[in-house]
Amino acid sequence: MLLLKVSVLLFAVNLASTQFSHDQSVKMINFVAASFTPFMGHDYTPAMACFEKSYPKGNWFVLYTFNLQPCKIKDQCVLWIVSSDKYKIILFAFKGVIGKSDINQTALENIESYIPWIIGNISYGQVNADISKASNGALNIIAPLVAAHHNYDFAFTGHSYGGAIASLTALNVKLALKPAGNVSLFTFGNLFFVYSNVVFF
Repeated sequence: MLLLKVSVLLFAVNLASTQFSHDQSVKMINFVAASFTPFMGHDYTPAMACFEKSYPKGNWFVLYTFNLQPCKIKDQCVLWIVSSDKYKIILFAFKGVIGKSDINQTALENIESYIPWIIGNISYGQVNADISKASNGALNIIAPLVAAHHNYDFAFTGHSYGGAIASLTALNVKLALKPAGNVSLFTFGNLFFVYSNVVFF
């Protein structure tokens, strides 16, 4: 196994057109930052400041904030779901922080222990079981929102482990739910490990 450490990786893709948008990526950074703010007690003031920095006067409304379950990672896996009627967008910001012990455990995993990621009757490769479970848990909350907001765009973002969960969830929404609006994905984080030519977060 080759351990590869990359200081900063910025990856952005629009699942509708695969066009990179630097301006949109910069805006998404603030939503990732918001996912790291405390949310217990329903005081969303710090998070709202992050939202407004990207989309001023967006009248942002927090639909949900919760710990993703099941998620076996010791540190927090949190999903923020926020919406703006003004901008006609619902944004899903995933926080996924893993500690050193979790990284070490993942490093020892054999890629053959990964499980298939299947949407419909098509397999999209092998994925980490914990990331898959967290993504499926998020999808149970996300699916009704997508179905109820036909004229909205949907943006998924996350840092590091949260970005991996966001990626699987965005793909599932795009291919399985087939929303009318655009589905965008913006992830920010580190590439931790490389098995030959297979990279996982």
